[in-house]
Amino acid sequence: MSKHFGLSSLGNPFPGSAISGFTVFGLATFGLLRFRTTVVPLRVSEIQKKSELIFIGTAAKPKARFEDGHKTIRTYVPFLVKKVIKGGPIPKDFRLRLEGGQVGKETLKISGMPRFEEGKTYLCFVRGNGKNLSPITGFWQGLLEIRTIGKRQVLVNQKGHELIGVKNDRFVFALGKVPQIKGPPAKKVKNGVKPAHPNAEKLEKEMKQGRAQKIPGKNGNRVPSKKLPATPIYVPPKKDPGIRMSLEAFLKGMV
Repeated sequence: MSKHFGLSSLGNPFPGSAISGFTVFGLATFGLLRFRTTVVPLRVSEIQKKSELIFIGTAAKPKARFEDGHKTIRTYVPFLVKKVIKGGPIPKDFRLRLEGGQVGKETLKISGMPRFEEGKTYLCFVRGNGKNLSPITGFWQGLLEIRTIGKRQVLVNQKGHELIGVKNDRFVFALGKVPQIKGPPAKKVKNGVKPAHPNAEKLEKEMKQGRAQKIPGKNGNRVPSKKLPATPIYVPPKKDPGIRMSLEAFLKGMV
């Protein structure tokens, strides 16, 4: 007997909030049912503030199982937590719960659901773990994989795009790989490896200055303008500056 699942049975990924923006398509192969919902684009500061838990951890092998009387499939991803940035404490058997997965020949797929691979390390912004369809703040927006490429440490989104930086409170991702730019060789410095780019320091300074269009706030703090769009900025290869924001720099820039 085929079984059908819609959003009414799976729940709302953002309880109590308006749903608009990104469209997420889902396909349940328990019978055949197509459904779609939309995800609100979030600014970087919103992802940080909405998150109940922020941590860096390495994923163990995901495990899926039937739940709710065989009505749905959920996947559990255990983590070896390396650092807690917000929230906690985290129990030793900590896991993230995601709606969907595969048990035997039965599969429940939800397009846009975050993907975790065993042995990979992630920066996770978490909200509603065990309650929402996705435990990641903004469905998938608050998940960045931490990769080491050669001597470079880069942050990568779910589509494989590397993080260049943050501008106007929006993620800035590269659509291509780091371009080959003629310049001096990379030099070791106290905080890692200096990019082999002739204008690296200038570009990095410009990126920090343009991190957000800000206005004065209380206590002299500066906050991003709410009139700016929240969707990520994607930089084509020809305009790629060739530098990437490190994990350390990203965490230092958090609100």
